[in-house]
Amino acid sequence: MRLNRLDLTRYGKFTDHTIDFGAHAVRGCDLHLIYGPNEAGKSTLFNGWLDLLFGIGAQSSYNFLHPYPNMRIGAEIDIGGETREFVRIKRQQNSLLDGRDQPVPDGALLAGLAGLDRDSYRTMFSLDDETLEQGGESILASRGDLGELLFSASAGLGELSQRLVRMRGETEDFYKYRARSGQLAELKSELAGLKAERDRLDTQASDYARLTKAHEDAGRRHAEASAERKAIAARLAGIDRLLAALPRLDERAALLSQIEPLADLPDAASEWREQIRKLSDDDAALVAGGAALEAEIARLTADLEAVAVDPGILALKDRMAELDRLRTRHNAAEEDLSERRTALGRMEGRIEQLLARLGRPGEPRAGDLLLDAATIAALGDLIDARTGLDVRLAAARSEAAGARASRDEALARLSEAGGAPDAAGAGQRQDRIAALSRLVATIQGEDHGLRCQAAERALPAARDRQDARLKALAPWQGDIAALQAMIPPPPDLLRRWKTEAEELDRRLAATDEEIARLTL
Repeated sequence: MRLNRLDLTRYGKFTDHTIDFGAHAVRGCDLHLIYGPNEAGKSTLFNGWLDLLFGIGAQSSYNFLHPYPNMRIGAEIDIGGETREFVRIKRQQNSLLDGRDQPVPDGALLAGLAGLDRDSYRTMFSLDDETLEQGGESILASRGDLGELLFSASAGLGELSQRLVRMRGETEDFYKYRARSGQLAELKSELAGLKAERDRLDTQASDYARLTKAHEDAGRRHAEASAERKAIAARLAGIDRLLAALPRLDERAALLSQIEPLADLPDAASEWREQIRKLSDDDAALVAGGAALEAEIARLTADLEAVAVDPGILALKDRMAELDRLRTRHNAAEEDLSERRTALGRMEGRIEQLLARLGRPGEPRAGDLLLDAATIAALGDLIDARTGLDVRLAAARSEAAGARASRDEALARLSEAGGAPDAAGAGQRQDRIAALSRLVATIQGEDHGLRCQAAERALPAARDRQDARLKALAPWQGDIAALQAMIPPPPDLLRRWKTEAEELDRRLAATDEEIARLTL
């Protein structure tokens, strides 16, 4: 990877400043030196290059001239024989852009760094007097072979010795040769106790057969006793019914003596009995209703005779009915006014919160900020793309964790076998590790399989969301093509329809109240 041009568009004290490093030298050493007095901007230049590679930090100190939303860094970089334009802005997500200001993944830029992160890159390529002195002191203070330490520092594994010591201590805590204590000894003791407990609870085959036969006999006897108990209970229930009917024998005999003289009379038709019963009920209801109506007629007659007719008030009959209707509507509106005001306050507060989140507090016409259907669809596509990126990131992290575990296991096996690296073969191993890093970076850059898997996993969920959103448009029915062909009404017309619907709801409520009053 080679830097051809660095653009400090809005970064630190620089504005529209460009540093051109020229084309790659065909022959000779391709090296550029940047020098200048103190406070000339050398540190700002290098930090801008780091922010372009790894992103502008959340608490960057280079916003004293240009605020965070306006910070911008650009560069022309050769990666893998291809010249590309990159732009970095201050944003939590999708902060890396291409030459057309379109978001690109960070992997497109980090592929040329052989897996180095920000701290490793700063440690290996940001060398000054202070960092060199600190590195020398760290080497002198470290333990182990110097060649191993230098190899670890070049590979980005400065804490390899400390990690090996910690791993060796953890291994000895688990098991140590000829030691009576340790986790393995405790687990063996616990296993022996569990085996003794299992032997104590174990049952012989003969005892199990005897107990099984006794259990079956007891179950059979229990079933027989249950059946006998049910039969006795049924017999007792029959006896209780006979005892309850015994006092009515005398009544039956008296009734038989009464109907005996009528034995020669013909039997009445079966339907007559039902008609007689119905007529008896109707007669009783008519008698009761007639008495009530007579009492009501008498009361209304007395009230009517006591009423003095006022011609003036009688002339205002229609107006009083209209006033009564208006009073009912006024009372209903007054009861609903407090709830409407409360709902209006909540809605206005919600609108103010949304305007503040959008960075437009005090906007006089909040309706102008509503997004059109095309923008909403674009945002949905971006959200779906973000979901795919999250899936890819989770898969990459899982693979990285597996690779680290395999690396630690290989280093442990190498240490146990006595294969510690020596200074003579450090250069060859470093070349092999660099080649391996380039191969891993190339493999990581080709994420077509992961993208395909993520897309296939996200496809059923996307289809479900599409079906749910189409169902939510009921009673309208159609597919995506029909929905795309539709021309949605403008926001002003939607607001007018909503206002008319609310007015119709209020009129409907008032009409229902008027119907209830007139019915009463």
